[in-house]
Amino acid sequence: MSLRVICVGAGIAGLSTAIALREHAASITLLEASESVESMNIRAAGLTVYTCGANIMRDTLGLDPVGDVSAVQGHSIRAINWTSGSLDREIVPPTDDWYMAHRGSLLDALRSRATSPGGKGRAAKLLLGKIVTEIDVEAGRVLTSDGSVFEGDLIVGGDGVRSETRKAVVDKAIVQPSGLSIYRWTLTPVDWAGLPDKGAIDALIGPEARCIVTSDAKDMRLVTYRCHSSGLVNGALILPDHRLPFTSEDWTTAGSVEHLQSLVQDMGEPLKRIVGCVKSCGLWQLRKQAPLRTWFKAKAIILGDAAHPMLPFQAVAGALAMEDAEALQYALGQVGWIPARVPEALDLTFRLRFLRCSVIQHFSNSSPFDAGTMEKASTWSLENTATNAVAAVPLARDGADDKVQQAIATRVNANAGAFDVRATSGWVMNYKSAAAFSESQAAYILDKAFV
Repeated sequence: MSLRVICVGAGIAGLSTAIALREHAASITLLEASESVESMNIRAAGLTVYTCGANIMRDTLGLDPVGDVSAVQGHSIRAINWTSGSLDREIVPPTDDWYMAHRGSLLDALRSRATSPGGKGRAAKLLLGKIVTEIDVEAGRVLTSDGSVFEGDLIVGGDGVRSETRKAVVDKAIVQPSGLSIYRWTLTPVDWAGLPDKGAIDALIGPEARCIVTSDAKDMRLVTYRCHSSGLVNGALILPDHRLPFTSEDWTTAGSVEHLQSLVQDMGEPLKRIVGCVKSCGLWQLRKQAPLRTWFKAKAIILGDAAHPMLPFQAVAGALAMEDAEALQYALGQVGWIPARVPEALDLTFRLRFLRCSVIQHFSNSSPFDAGTMEKASTWSLENTATNAVAAVPLARDGADDKVQQAIATRVNANAGAFDVRATSGWVMNYKSAAAFSESQAAYILDKAFV
């Protein structure tokens, strides 16, 4: 074993990569900007792990969603009428092999699997407080703000939407506000224990609940579900930026509970009561990014949100990050885990993953709100984000006429247009592995990279 791996970021993508590669790597170093595990701001939210993610968790990462992550096995998706509070419809997926998880619990399980000495191969080394400032993709060198220098044969950028690695891989990314922001919060059963309609609340998010609850107004969507065996509940409200007192792209920004609760005054019970239990919440702006022309350059590749960030409407971003890690493992196995052949493995990883991720990105970025609502929201955000947002990702408003980007958009749209709604769900959820995908889904594998 001679392959030295540097993972920038210790979120889902970085940790999954460390687990997937540790059996065959000489060393794996995880560079995480947060000063402590507890301060990692991405821990706060819940996430859905559909069958595609569960397959990778078990088969590649060695994690049981219930036993190791304390996730809740899903049963159905309940759409509740916003004003009456009655059940509009209930969707029961064809399989119950999907889960609702707490992101912090998933990260803890991934980190333990990546860094514990008991697993296959050498344990990854996690270094906290390492803010990456410069990456030399040709030399395989990473510099951090404290003056440290790390060298490797492979650099994996799992550092999210604000990826420093992406800057070293692609010249520019076309990033823009979606027009939407999201409030997020968590609750425990103690928060509603004394309420008169406790039974109705328990039926939706109580200790035995196994459903995702959604409720739509004209320009808002509420989503809530039990995400941990302890009873912890995840909640979110998506709404246009122009309905907010301010917007922020920072995960750590505190939202206004008073404003959040004012938005649901016309909501029926018990959902209104559930939002009334919120004591604190986060707020951040949702961004869209056009599919990138490449994810790799020389010795570096970006995975997860660094490569294909998307809006939350398909609820599969976490699963795709795990799929990316498994695909990189597969590609390196194809070329023999040889440092000199890393660029070939990165090229294969990109070609295997690009269309699947970009098509899902396309579906995820399609809002459930009507066209008029979204046009108003996106127009307002494009005109106001530069002055209204706190620490926002810089906008790239050029590039629309770029021929390569047009070719990418044409290819993605053509592939996305081949699906009806039912086929889309099955195609997204039933993914098993990169090897199986390469055998059965040749139409979604690029013959060659765009650059």
